[in-house]
Amino acid sequence: MTKYVTATLALVAALGFSVAHADGQGAFVQADAGHASTHHTGTTWGVSGGYRWTAAQSLYVGVEGGYQDLGTSKFHTVAGPTSLTDITGPHTITADTHGRNGAKAATLGLNARWDFSDRTYAVIRGGIARYRNRARFHNTSIIDDNPPVSSTYGYTLYDTRWYAGAGFGFDFTPKLSLQFTYDHYPQHYSVYGYHFTQNTDVWGTGVEFRF
Repeated sequence: MTKYVTATLALVAALGFSVAHADGQGAFVQADAGHASTHHTGTTWGVSGGYRWTAAQSLYVGVEGGYQDLGTSKFHTVAGPTSLTDITGPHTITADTHGRNGAKAATLGLNARWDFSDRTYAVIRGGIARYRNRARFHNTSIIDDNPPVSSTYGYTLYDTRWYAGAGFGFDFTPKLSLQFTYDHYPQHYSVYGYHFTQNTDVWGTGVEFRF
C-alpha cells in the first residue's frame, strides 16, 4: 500500500494540472485498502457506496452502506508438558494448537464531505455495523506416551454496534478522488459465558468515483 500511495502522490505532483471543482452531490462508490491494528493485524479492504446531497456551500451530507474486511490473524500456541493426577494415576499432557481468526462488518450510516479548496476535502462517517467474528482451531494433544489425538473446532460470533471514521481527500478529476482515512470499529462478543471486546483501528487509502 505504501508504494501505491507514494506513486500516486508523485503523479499528482508531476501533473500539476488544475482540476475543475468537483461536485460532491450525487451517487458515489468507494474502494479502499489499509492496515488494521487490533488483535488482528494485517491488510484490510472494503467497498461502499451511497448518495450525498448539498447541505450548504461546499458541504454535502448523505447516506452510505458497505462491507469491510477487518483482517485475519493466525496464531500457534504450545501448552505443556503439564502434569495432572486423576483416578487412573499421574499423567503428562502436551497440547499444540493452531488457530485462525478474522472479523468482517456490514455497515449502514451517514457521511459528510466538506470541500475546503477546489481540489481538497475532508470527510466524516459513522453509523451502525453488523460484525461477524469467525475463529477456527486445530488442536493436537499427547497424553503420556500415547498416540496424538487431534480435534478441529471453532465458533462464529456476531455483534451489532457503531462505527466511525474521518479522512481527507484529493480530487484528480470532478468525478475521481484519492482518500486517506482512519476508521474505528468497536466489537463486543460473548462465547460460553466469556465476554470480550475487540477494537479495530483501520488506516487506509482508497478511491472514490462519483456519478
